[in-house]
Amino acid sequence: MREQGSITRADVEHVAALASLALTPEELERLGGDLRSMLGYVAELEEVDTQAIAPLVHVSELFRSQAEGAGTLRADEPLASLLRAVVMDGAPATDGTFFKVPKVIER
Repeated sequence: MREQGSITRADVEHVAALASLALTPEELERLGGDLRSMLGYVAELEEVDTQAIAPLVHVSELFRSQAEGAGTLRADEPLASLLRAVVMDGAPATDGTFFKVPKVIER
C-alpha cells in the first residue's frame, strides 16, 4: 500500500479480496476511510520515542515482573461446562455430536 492519504479504491478492493469479503460500493468507501484512519494512527505511534522501553515477547511478562509470585491474574479454576445437548440445540447445524460447518473451497 501507499502512504495513508493515497489509498486507492483498488487498494481497498485488494484488502477486501485478501480477507474474502464481498463488499458493496458504500462499504468499500467506508473501509477506505477506516484504513486511512488506522494508518494515520500508526503514523502517530511511529513518532513516539520508545528507546527507553524494553521490548516484550508476551504481555504476561508484565505480570511476572510486577511481583514475582504475587500474580495479578485471576486463578485458573475449572468450572462446570455446558451440557452437549444444550450447546447442540443452539447450533445452526449439527449431527448431534459435532458442529457441521460449510466446506471451505480454495480459490
